[in-house]
Amino acid sequence: MGLLSPSRGDAVAHAPCCSVIMDPCRMRMAPRIEDSVIASHENPEGRPRGPRSWPDHARLVKTGSEMDSKKAADDWTSFDERQLAYHTTQWKNPKESTKAFEAFIAHRLDGSRRIIDLGAGTGAATAFLAGRHPATDFVAADYVSDFLRIGENVAKNQGLDNLAFRQLDWMEMPETTEFDGVVSLQTLSWLPEPVEPLVQVFTKLKPEWFALTSLFYEGDISCTISVHEHVTGQRFFYNVYAIPEIRRVCAEHGYHIASTKRFEIGIDLEKPDNLDAMGTYTRRVVTESSDTIERLQISGPILMPWHMLLIERS
Repeated sequence: MGLLSPSRGDAVAHAPCCSVIMDPCRMRMAPRIEDSVIASHENPEGRPRGPRSWPDHARLVKTGSEMDSKKAADDWTSFDERQLAYHTTQWKNPKESTKAFEAFIAHRLDGSRRIIDLGAGTGAATAFLAGRHPATDFVAADYVSDFLRIGENVAKNQGLDNLAFRQLDWMEMPETTEFDGVVSLQTLSWLPEPVEPLVQVFTKLKPEWFALTSLFYEGDISCTISVHEHVTGQRFFYNVYAIPEIRRVCAEHGYHIASTKRFEIGIDLEKPDNLDAMGTYTRRVVTESSDTIERLQISGPILMPWHMLLIERS
């Protein structure tokens, strides 16, 4: 089921964004998403915060007899109402970060023939890109079949002819030259480590460019952050990766970071009432250098240093 131990670190499950073959016994029909369902979960910036393809399910998988492979696989393919809301709200209300990401790579989106979005969830963000760039074909790829079914139904109703859906496992992708561009929004930091996912893109897809948004730090320090929501019992990553380390991985495979940009949100987000679950909110601070107001994004106890990276072939 696409579970493996990354090349660096102890035995954990990689967070698969999609799989070519899934066990049909565990595939459940996704509920039909009506406007009333979407509207009932609307909020300013997509709380609860989590990766788009498996929010709050990027779990640390225990070793030995504590958790077997079937249980681990089920964790990746199941979702609840909270996760459903995270994905469906974005179809009607695109996130500010999605809008900023589109502006960041608009020149690349316009000049590309076919683009794949890895870890796309229901494809809401992919649909936003497809709607803004109708001359470019997009593929929303994810590991979770239920998310893809939801996205296919919504996209069909919206008449998005340049958006397709595909089930893929990021860690076991077939080699192809089908895509000249790759995007991934809010996914990499919820994987156990960044190197293998990047290498998979560079060696299997071989795109001209790869753009992503995730939690990054400008200095040469990475943080592996394991979050444990004690009330729900859920465990998942909120990792922050060093941009210099990403730059080294790129160079080893014939790529380079062409540009980076910090995502600065332009709206205020209220702190969630439920302090026992991760959820993004903002706090205003005054910078000493320019005496301007800056909004810090926080989820639970964690500062969220969102950055956008554009990687290009050297």
